[in-house]
Amino acid sequence: MVFSECIKYVEEVAEKALADCDPKPFVSIGGSTTGKPFEFIVRELPESVNIGDRSTATTMGMGARGCYRVEFSIACQAWAKRKGVDKASETVLGWAERFIAAIAADRTLGGLAIHAEPFVSQGGTAYENDRALYLAAMDLGVRVKAEIDPLTIN
Repeated sequence: MVFSECIKYVEEVAEKALADCDPKPFVSIGGSTTGKPFEFIVRELPESVNIGDRSTATTMGMGARGCYRVEFSIACQAWAKRKGVDKASETVLGWAERFIAAIAADRTLGGLAIHAEPFVSQGGTAYENDRALYLAAMDLGVRVKAEIDPLTIN
């Protein structure tokens, strides 16, 4: 269950890294159903999955030894709605930096992965005219390299 375990681990890392932030974002897998003003979402499914065959065939019907190398991304989104584009941007940038530092502290996701590294893909701001708030948002996440062992089926 490498996918779901890594996703859950990333959520836990984000929760711990952002726990003492002010404002503190709502951290979850999949997001809230109410559209909170401060939110950090860990996506519920892996993206950009690549699978490489590392198994070795054996003789005399003994099956295969080895494993598959899987590389995938765990996407996240962070956003904050605040009065002032500078406050909204500073909030999201601060969360991103803390999240990146937390992933860098354990590049194996607690032993679930061979290697994990954070990434940022894009970000932006927008003015919400009806509420005089600015929305700052950033797409970021973790690229993961892991292995999946073959099942033994008799």
